[in-house]
Amino acid sequence: MVLGVGIIPAHAVVSIHWLEDAGVDYRDKQFAFHMSLFRDKGLIERDDGGAGFGLVRSLDGHESWADVPLRLTAQGHDFLEAVRNKEVWAAIKKDFKEASFGTLLEVSKSSAAA
Repeated sequence: MVLGVGIIPAHAVVSIHWLEDAGVDYRDKQFAFHMSLFRDKGLIERDDGGAGFGLVRSLDGHESWADVPLRLTAQGHDFLEAVRNKEVWAAIKKDFKEASFGTLLEVSKSSAAA
């Protein structure tokens, strides 16, 4: 998970190439899946206000990436702050391995607030 390992800095606008330079393999199917979840849950958005997050799928199933500016939303910052808390992240990894992403969001919010 990109946010979970603390790759994305809380203050920055990043792009796919920035993530690649940071060691993230954006060609990995799991990365695309996680980015879709982040977008669906309102954690990331394009800094230029455009739609999507850079993943383009053609009708034949081919995937390619556009280098678009991405930023964390306010909710994304809250989630990042929560999972950067060592106690919260340890509890999530230990007790919620198989939980849905929505559950992880709720757990991180409530754990950070406690």
